[in-house]
Amino acid sequence: MKNAKPLIVLDTDLNTDVGDVGALALLHSLADLNEADIIGIGISVSNPDTPYALMAINEYYGRAALPIGRYQGEPQIELNDGNPFVRALRDMCISPLPDPLPDTTELYRKAIAGSPDGSVTMVAIGFHNTLQRLLESPPDKISPFGGFELVRAKVSKLVVMGGQYPDSSSILFFHKGSEYNFWRAPVAAACVCSKWPTPIVFTGYELGENLRGGRTIANTPPENPVRVAYEVYNHPGGRHAWDETAIWYAVRGAQHDGVRYFEEVRGTNTVSLKDGANVFVEGQGSHIYLRKTLPDEEYSRILDDLQTRPPAVGVS
Repeated sequence: MKNAKPLIVLDTDLNTDVGDVGALALLHSLADLNEADIIGIGISVSNPDTPYALMAINEYYGRAALPIGRYQGEPQIELNDGNPFVRALRDMCISPLPDPLPDTTELYRKAIAGSPDGSVTMVAIGFHNTLQRLLESPPDKISPFGGFELVRAKVSKLVVMGGQYPDSSSILFFHKGSEYNFWRAPVAAACVCSKWPTPIVFTGYELGENLRGGRTIANTPPENPVRVAYEVYNHPGGRHAWDETAIWYAVRGAQHDGVRYFEEVRGTNTVSLKDGANVFVEGQGSHIYLRKTLPDEEYSRILDDLQTRPPAVGVS
């Protein structure tokens, strides 16, 4: 029997953009509302400060014991030094990191192997090097199944913030014609998109471009690491809510409390191995991309409310 609440495994590139911090605040708040259980958070970049920054946020929400891991393979992604907000959050961290800190592959295999069949929702708001490694992981002491078989048995869906829909040709941000998360690691994104054995739901660049997260975070206590991150990032009016859309859908789906927030478009998404450009063809397929159904301000207002909720437990 499937868990009534989604079991969430989050994959984040918490490193250069404060949007990941906003997404973490949203996820913790939804968990505080008993709408989801977080069973693991992995980091897809190799910045040694990032696990401490993540731990500082988890501590604030009373989840210092939440399993975390970090990508520990050969660096595939540049920008490993990160934004100053990462170092600011590192300095707020109180709890020691797990010793040894597990690699994301080990973290993900443990989290999903110990869950009921079809109960896990994985959410990727960064690069896909970690998910590719999970798919390609061999059987081990954690599970007799390889990564592909383990994902197929345990994961209900993967929610990805990446790409633009129905295609990325009009993107001018960072790299013309490609969305950032796919562009930074195109081979991994193409692999995951083509080989992932469960449905994938894509929340695109266009979905969050005109939404804002963190607009009212300055109204929270000064010891809130989410507030500190936005202040150091110098976005007092909020940041594009790209990552938050993936968290929102992963927990609440297309409809919540009788209100439909997203239209689901089914088909097949293809990602270029060369540069991460993507094209979505509607029709039969295991992929979905989302379209908004309400005015942008309605989504931003809800994000304001959720991202500024006081922690249910407090600093642990």
